[in-house]
Amino acid sequence: MAALLAGCSLRQTFRPELHTVARGETLYSIAWDYGVKWQNLARWNDIDPPYTIYPGQELTLDPYGPVRAESPSSDKAEETTRTTRRQPAASPTPAPTPTPPASRPRPEGWRWPAGGAVLRAYTGGESLSGIDIGGKTGDTVHAAQAGRVVYSGTGLKGYGNLVIIKHDEQFLSAYGYNRKLLVEQGRQVEVGEAIAEMGVGPNQQPALHFEVRRDGAPINPREVLPPR
Repeated sequence: MAALLAGCSLRQTFRPELHTVARGETLYSIAWDYGVKWQNLARWNDIDPPYTIYPGQELTLDPYGPVRAESPSSDKAEETTRTTRRQPAASPTPAPTPTPPASRPRPEGWRWPAGGAVLRAYTGGESLSGIDIGGKTGDTVHAAQAGRVVYSGTGLKGYGNLVIIKHDEQFLSAYGYNRKLLVEQGRQVEVGEAIAEMGVGPNQQPALHFEVRRDGAPINPREVLPPR
């Protein structure tokens, strides 16, 4: 599985400055593929709602460009060294006590997209930024929360037949390894609605790959799914 998802992970790690839009891609799928917030991608490229993009269009992925550190001249370097030597040693300052992050309330209304056992848990690393849920080939895959389908296709390497749903300005969810897609891009879906049929994962075992992103960053899906 790690090898199959490596293409997506490498694109997130070694992001180029420009991306040329291919047929079938959406602003959301490109943002998902490169691990950036779709809001940022739209803002960097002056794309307004409804965020329409076109094949062949070039999108900026790094609006600030490469940062090159300038080497100081020898005179400035010597001056800096002399000034540094004249500075008295500062007394050590105790490190501030870190404040524990505030716990987020669990969002309401989410449901599990499939009823099988969790085959692979969330690790938080690049190789597996979601969970794999088991079942039988052809099992119904359900929308984990209401929203709008912003991608339905096969363009993201390592996901197979993939559906991405935008739930609000904060949350997106993705459903991969499907045998068949049942919804098209732009479709509004309700929580629990059938969106796909389960396929097989990289190890040829029936599975659904499920991811949730909050503000563009992957999170453990169990943070939003009800306990079971």
